[in-house]
Order: sequence, then structure tokens, then C-alpha cells
Amino acid sequence: MLLVVREILDSPYAMCAEQGTLVYDKILPVLQQGEKVELDFDGMKFCTAPFWTVAIGQLFSEFSEAEVREKIQFLHLNDLGTKALNRSIESASRFYTNPNYRRAIESIIIQMEEESNQ
Repeated sequence: MLLVVREILDSPYAMCAEQGTLVYDKILPVLQQGEKVELDFDGMKFCTAPFWTVAIGQLFSEFSEAEVREKIQFLHLNDLGTKALNRSIESASRFYTNPNYRRAIESIIIQMEEESNQ
């Protein structure tokens, strides 16, 4: 299935987690049906880490890195976008496959939340 990111977001900028959710919500059911996804980034100017973390990173809670790489094709993604995507994939894969890493990250998040509530 072809998904055009600029059309989903109605913007050439993928800046926040909320935009990542819009894309994730389109990808997930397709992958769950065993189909492949083509994500077209034609016309996109910038994609940030929060976008990638939500749009692609949380797929690792259900799929392996190999499955994600096999089932999603990224079209018209520039070099900077590809580098950011690969960093997000590496981090998400590590988070979901390495329990020690996951506990460390969760501990940091809890600590930050506690400090922000003081």
C-alpha cells in the first residue's frame, strides 16, 4: 500500500509525535494484515526524531527490525531523513529487544517526571 506522508500530514514538515501518530495509525493495520507499505516522502522538507520515534519506532513493540525493514519501503527520503530514520530504528530496536536498556530508559523517564512535578 502506498502512503504519501505529505498528504497524511497536510504539511511538508514532520515535526512532532502527534504527526508520527497519524502515520503510525496508517501503517500498523497494513502491516498487521501482512501487507507491505511504501511510505512516500516526496515533497517533505524535514522529519524530526519525535516524528520517527512514534511513526516507526513504536512498530517494534509488535514487529522485529527485520520485519520492519522488509515490509516498509521508504521512497524519496533524503540523506538527512534516512540518517534520522536509521537512528530511530536502532534506538527502537534496542529499546524493545534489550530489557536492561529499556529499564534504564524507563527509569530516566520516571525520574524526569518526578523532577518536573516538584
